[in-house]
Amino acid sequence: MPISIARRLATVLGTTVVAGGVLSGFAAAASAAPGDPPPSRDRVIQPFRTADLLVPTSGRSGARVVSQPRIGKAQDTPESQVWAFDNSRKFDQNGAVIRGGVSFIFQPTLGRSGVRPLCMDVAGDSAQAGASVELRLCDGTPSQVFTFVGDLQVPNVQNVRSGLNLEVQPDGTVVQRGFVGRAPAGASAQERAKLQARRDAQTFLPRPKSLGVGGA
Repeated sequence: MPISIARRLATVLGTTVVAGGVLSGFAAAASAAPGDPPPSRDRVIQPFRTADLLVPTSGRSGARVVSQPRIGKAQDTPESQVWAFDNSRKFDQNGAVIRGGVSFIFQPTLGRSGVRPLCMDVAGDSAQAGASVELRLCDGTPSQVFTFVGDLQVPNVQNVRSGLNLEVQPDGTVVQRGFVGRAPAGASAQERAKLQARRDAQTFLPRPKSLGVGGA
């Protein structure tokens, strides 16, 4: 079933059809099968070589995800900058299990009575480079699933639907873009520095907030 149709069904019925089964639209975590781990709480996503964190501009559906300075150190970091990593089994649009798939649930919306959880998503389910990243109601669709690629200590964060990586732009907004390769032979120092800056902008430290330092 096309993702756009599944999302419309989720709006009307409160469910999403994925891989021939019915998953709860109230949270990706709610669809976890027996034996799946619960979401890992109190996680942060830190852009490499910065003291920032990926955070939404608000706790509402449609809020942009941006890179902003961390507030507080370690456990003092507030929930407004914290995610829960949902590592339960995920399925792609063909019904196949996504190996290593994780959804990022905005923690203040998880487990609260009367509040539907919000997940990191790509605007419009877009597979196009440059599409913005935002919060949307968790529904388990592939545009809300990511994998860690490359160095697992400081990985790229790749969207499953698009195959593109999260990238922090110079203005702090987060979009998805293609993998940045190394500079070609003969590239100038300026060109090499520009590519290195983009590689850094696609690299993140996803970890418990207790390990973080920095912040105001």
